[in-house]
Amino acid sequence: MRFPFTHIIERDDDEIELSVIYDVSPFVPAQLYGDYPQPAEGGEIEIISVKLGGFEFALSDAEERALIQACEERASDDIACEQADAAEWRAQSRRDALMGGF
Repeated sequence: MRFPFTHIIERDDDEIELSVIYDVSPFVPAQLYGDYPQPAEGGEIEIISVKLGGFEFALSDAEERALIQACEERASDDIACEQADAAEWRAQSRRDALMGGF
């Protein structure tokens, strides 16, 4: 799932507001199917782009680690909002179908 957000970093006493897009795979906890354990998977984060004023912006290693941590902290909320929006869209589609498309 891909999500955009705004992230602020401090560099040389300046606050810089960046536009970030990241991907996160939904976390699936470990499960046991009969005698066959299925390990936990998902939750991986990949930074797709970091931009300032529409142009790619290079981060230091420390800034990148902080950005990944910010993504990790917000990922579950972003996924939950996306799933809620999808559920609402499906419910509205069902209501529209029941009403004959009016």
